[in-house]
Amino acid sequence: MADPASAFAPAKRRLPTAAIVGIVCGSLALLVVVAGAIVGFNIFTGIKRFQVPGTSMEPTIQAGETITATVVDSGEYAPKHGDIVVFNAPDTWASTPSEQQIKRVIALPGERVACCDPQGQTQLAGKPLIEPYVKPGSNLRVSYDLTVPEGRLWLLGDNRSQSGDSLNHYQMTQDVTESTIPLSAIVAIVKR
Repeated sequence: MADPASAFAPAKRRLPTAAIVGIVCGSLALLVVVAGAIVGFNIFTGIKRFQVPGTSMEPTIQAGETITATVVDSGEYAPKHGDIVVFNAPDTWASTPSEQQIKRVIALPGERVACCDPQGQTQLAGKPLIEPYVKPGSNLRVSYDLTVPEGRLWLLGDNRSQSGDSLNHYQMTQDVTESTIPLSAIVAIVKR
């Protein structure tokens, strides 16, 4: 005996294959448009993403972490103490051609930077620099006292014992120009 309720149930309809393909393609096209808009927005607003390869900025930035940075035009960067910057590494700093590195701005053009005070702190203009971002136990007590040349920056990693930075290059060369980075090499400021 037939179920009386089934006599009133609507017949199941299936969408034609062409309709299903159209829905899937339309959804994919929408995703591509949205992704393109996001990329276009990032390019338009000067936002760029960088992947950090090493441990020199730990604990602030972990190895392998992808960071967001605001792109700056060559020569347009107005440096500030504590900025984390992406820069085009000079050949003497780079392990590969056209390498970009990430470090923290410690001293600006014309400033005197020295190490160390009796507590092992870096001194800026004769005063101890408070650096809560430095990885505990990584601060190096290497003696130096220098003035950053005009148009250049003294950059250090937060993981001082694992950073190929201004101090590392100064130890190798004893040349303050070789150990500093020109303002024109800064390509982006990390957002933190």
